[in-house]
Amino acid sequence: MLALKAVGKTYPNGVHALERFSAEIAPGEIIAIIGGSGCGKSTLLRAIAGLDRASTGSVTLDNAVISSPHAKIGIIFQEPRLLPWLSVADNIGFGLADLPAEARRARVVAALAR
Repeated sequence: MLALKAVGKTYPNGVHALERFSAEIAPGEIIAIIGGSGCGKSTLLRAIAGLDRASTGSVTLDNAVISSPHAKIGIIFQEPRLLPWLSVADNIGFGLADLPAEARRARVVAALAR
């Protein structure tokens, strides 16, 4: 179960992007987040994905707090992105964490060679 409890985000410039958003999403449940530009949709998704910490409230998956990227949570960005805290090679191999390190390294080297 993905649980969002009173999730809020205030950016350093004082912008309140999200306030007290709560929801429980069961495994297999499909939901849609809709709203106008600037209403907090992307901020909410970044908090769920562990890419941006909420200022208030909590995001949990199966009772584990999400505060950084999690293997069970994926996100597809609107535009191509690199995760700035990872090297280029680690960005390339990011989705291959279930492979042994040597197999992952071989695939990354092959992708870089292409």
